[in-house]
Amino acid sequence: MIPLWGMKPAPDTDRTASFQDILAQAAGAAEVDLDAFMHAAWTAYVDARPGLRQHLEEMKLHLQLEALREQGQMPQA
Repeated sequence: MIPLWGMKPAPDTDRTASFQDILAQAAGAAEVDLDAFMHAAWTAYVDARPGLRQHLEEMKLHLQLEALREQGQMPQA
C-alpha cells in the first residue's frame, strides 16, 4: 500500500524486533521497571477508549460461562 503522500513504505527486511522488545527498550531507556511501564501503558490504553474495559469484562464473563457450560456445571438457557 502506498501512503497518500506518494512515498513507498520501507521494506520489512529490517524489522526484526518484536513489539515486546521495543517496549522493553523504551522502559530501559526511561530507567523504569518493565512491569510498571507495561501496567501504565495498558491502563492508559484502556482509559483512552471509553467502554473498552466494560467490553473486555463482558467477554471474560461470557468465556467463563461457556467454560462452565462445556463442563456441564451450568445448564444452557
